[in-house]
Amino acid sequence: MNSVVRPLITIFPDTKAQRIDAVRAMDLIEIECVIRAAPPAKAKENLALLKGARFGSIRTRKNSLRHDDNVIEVWAIEGDYDGERMPMHDAAEALSAAKVTAILYTSANHCIVEPPHSHGGPRWRVLAPLSKTLTGTPDQLREQRRHWTGVINAVLGGVLKGESFALSQCYFFGRIQGRPDPETLVLTGDCIDEVVNPPAPVFPANDGNHRNKSKAKSGEGIREDQSKDLLARVGRDVRAGNADYEIHAAHAQHPHVLRQTDGERAIQRAIDKVREDWARKNANRANGSSRANGGSDDFAGKKERIEPEGAPPIAFEREKADSNRKVIRLQAGHLHNYADDAEQLIGGSVYVRGQQLVRLAMAPELSSAAKKLVKRSAEQPVITAVNAEYLRRRLNTVVAFHKFSRQRAQWELADCPADLAKNILLAGDWQHFRPLEAIATAPFLRSDLTVCDTVGYDEASGVFYAPNARFPPTQAEQGRRKSRP
Repeated sequence: MNSVVRPLITIFPDTKAQRIDAVRAMDLIEIECVIRAAPPAKAKENLALLKGARFGSIRTRKNSLRHDDNVIEVWAIEGDYDGERMPMHDAAEALSAAKVTAILYTSANHCIVEPPHSHGGPRWRVLAPLSKTLTGTPDQLREQRRHWTGVINAVLGGVLKGESFALSQCYFFGRIQGRPDPETLVLTGDCIDEVVNPPAPVFPANDGNHRNKSKAKSGEGIREDQSKDLLARVGRDVRAGNADYEIHAAHAQHPHVLRQTDGERAIQRAIDKVREDWARKNANRANGSSRANGGSDDFAGKKERIEPEGAPPIAFEREKADSNRKVIRLQAGHLHNYADDAEQLIGGSVYVRGQQLVRLAMAPELSSAAKKLVKRSAEQPVITAVNAEYLRRRLNTVVAFHKFSRQRAQWELADCPADLAKNILLAGDWQHFRPLEAIATAPFLRSDLTVCDTVGYDEASGVFYAPNARFPPTQAEQGRRKSRP
């Protein structure tokens, strides 16, 4: 999986969808900035809508472009939750446990009391990119997208609304005037269609004319599959070195756990079983090594250089114990290769400005000194400097660094080396980071006198466009609409 995922996002200005405001590939950080920087609207129906799909030019009788027959490609799966019980952070933990790359954001009615439709509970949405674009006829796209929506629904415990399974369903983003800013969470892992051992999809009862395939098995068969799924997930966490409390928190919303009278005990049983199996395998391996060396204890004291068989000096590969991140196996003499590979992995969220590495952030993230110089609204995106500690944290989210343990004769997890982050920060000749000149909050002229009015990073100018108000279509946008077939 490419850790810098850039799904195509289509933005409609309103529910009428008679025009498209933007169509561009964005990484999850850019999507987050677009959501948080959206200008506040007077009412929900005035908010813009987004969709991880490409639409064509076929219009309905009401001149709308937003309908199933006009969907050409699907780039991401979205889901909507308005049950007002499951907090967004719990959903994030469930997705993280499944190693899913996604962005979650609260909806305009999150924690708002407006009977009878809203009673003050959590409401949120999830967008999970696909590694491969879905194509085909509307019926084929509908079936493919329905499957992966069902997988996300299974990860989340079956809480998504039935509307989440509609092919052309788009979702409001931003906030309503007088209400809190949207909360966002970005999760790094695998694309939903690359997740190792994904759960069986779960479909809602009101999912059109489709039969709920999760009911095709008997209840006993479903419970057995969910039990095995929990054990596999706990096993990955135990082998990754996670503490018991972290494993309990990560799997508290697993369907098998929710079925149990004592969910915590079910998780602990899985942890204990994994550790017992692991200890037994290690003991068998140790006995085998002792027999292979004539049972002599002298072998353990020899300071020989032990290298794993067939392990390349530098490797990007999948590993069962940590399938959500790329693996870099650290060995002396290869820092330059590690730095080059690491820059490619974080190239979508780190930029160059002058002779300094920078990133996009929101105004509240600025230092106290910077806040005193200029007053900014909380939803305003800003450019802030990148330091070595930020690089270490960022790299640890996309890379599983491994060092070889001579004592155990195996590769083991490690943190990002400080000298690697320092090397990237001070290199000065960055090949994989894009230049960032400024943030624009209104349509602007490029140096060739063309107009940029597309939300997100503009390759031609190096400017990130994050509008802070709703602007009428520019001549460039009108020209694009006229040129569409």
